[in-house]
Formats: sequence, structure tokens, C-alpha cells
Amino acid sequence: MTRVLRVSLIVVAIAALYAACVSIITDTSAYPAAVVFWLALGALVAVDQLEHLRDCRIAAGRRAVWGRRDRRGGRDA
Repeated sequence: MTRVLRVSLIVVAIAALYAACVSIITDTSAYPAAVVFWLALGALVAVDQLEHLRDCRIAAGRRAVWGRRDRRGGRDA
């Protein structure tokens, strides 16, 4: 799910950057496209942070399970 979200945000960021370049070339305001670009970039960073936090929770759970097994001599808790 996050992979699809990440790809979608990258596509939005590229489209906004393209729109900003076109608006500069055609001498119109690039402000709306720039705002969309920075919002998409911020959302992309947020998705990366959420994935990192999820991976940390998974790793902590694995450490808790394997640590308990190691204390019992390799047997399940």
C-alpha cells in the first residue's frame, strides 16, 4: 500500500515540477505548482517516516520474541 502511495506522490511531484517550469516559460504564476510540489515532497517524507516507524516496531517485536527464546535455551516461551 505504501509503495503505491509513494509512486503516486512521486508522479504528483514530477507533474507539479513540470507545471512550474511551463508556467515560468509562459510567464504565468508558478506559485500554485510550486506549492503542490512542496506538499507532495512533504507527504513523501512523511510516508518514508511512517515506514521507518513500522519497521522499528516490527524489529522490536522480533527482538522481544527472540530474546525470550534465547533466555529459555532456544525453546519457545
